[in-house]
Amino acid sequence: MISRTAITPKKNNPATSTKTETGLRNAAFGADKFGLNVLVKYDQPGYTVSARPNEKKLRAFRIVDPEGNTTDFYIDPVTARVMKYVSPYMGYTFGTENSKFKEIDGVLIPFSFSQRLEMAMGAFFAEYKVKEAKLNQPLNADVFMIQ
Repeated sequence: MISRTAITPKKNNPATSTKTETGLRNAAFGADKFGLNVLVKYDQPGYTVSARPNEKKLRAFRIVDPEGNTTDFYIDPVTARVMKYVSPYMGYTFGTENSKFKEIDGVLIPFSFSQRLEMAMGAFFAEYKVKEAKLNQPLNADVFMIQ
């Protein structure tokens, strides 16, 4: 179970909401171009990795894909975990910051994290806290039935 607390600006501008919704929908289609998805592609042709200035106690590096999309990663030097990553894409800046992990059945799961979205209208933030995580639970066959 995940609980979510979202903080959004109080003013809603109808003139830009359609443009924003369209931009976010288009950005979602490019989700493989930034974030954790890029981390597994760093050694493929056309991808470059470069050092970035450290932030607080976190070590930083940037991965650029062949199309010029960037993701900045911030790593805890003690645990070598990705604690934060930030990606500008199509005029928006997407970010995720992990603050608490738990290991369950050998799988490391972020139990507390926040996400941010920055755009011309302002910045939006959401905090997530996982109350319970279960892995490899049996499912009834009717879960996959289409009605």
